[in-house]
Amino acid sequence: MGGALTIEDASGYLTGGSLQPSLDRLVTNGGAKHTIIAGQEVRINAPFLLAKKVKVSIKAEDWSDYVFASNYNLRSLTSVENFINKYKHLPDVPSANQVEKNDLDIGATQAILLKKIEELTLYLIQQDKLNQKQQKLIVSQQRMLEALKTEIKNKKQ
Repeated sequence: MGGALTIEDASGYLTGGSLQPSLDRLVTNGGAKHTIIAGQEVRINAPFLLAKKVKVSIKAEDWSDYVFASNYNLRSLTSVENFINKYKHLPDVPSANQVEKNDLDIGATQAILLKKIEELTLYLIQQDKLNQKQQKLIVSQQRMLEALKTEIKNKKQ
C-alpha cells in the first residue's frame, strides 16, 4: 500500500501514509526521508494504524511458557472469582484505567493474553479429569444400584 507520511506539526505527529517495510525511513509528501532511530518514539496521529504485519520483540522469559511448568501456582477459580468481584478485571491484566493512564504495550499484552489462554487450558484439563473421574463414579454407582435392585427383587420373590 503506497502513500506518503506527513508531519502534522513540530511535535512530530504523523498524520497518514505508510512505512516501506524494507526501509528504516519515513517518506513525507515532499519526498524527503526521515530516519527512524531505534529506541526513538514515533507518534502517529491517525484514527488507525494499518499494517500487514507488526513484529514486537519480546524476551523468552517474558513469554508465558512458564505456566506449564510443574511448579506453576495456578490460582483457584474461587480466587479468580474473588479478584474479579473486587477489582472488576482479571488478575495480571491491567484495568481499563491503567491502560488509559499508561497506554497499551502490545508485546506485554500478547504475553498476558497467552498466559490467560494457557491458564484456561489448565483449568479445562483439571475439569476434564474431574469429569472423567465423576463419570467412572456414576457408572460404578449405576452398577451398584442395579445390583441392589436385583437383590431386592430376588428377596421379594
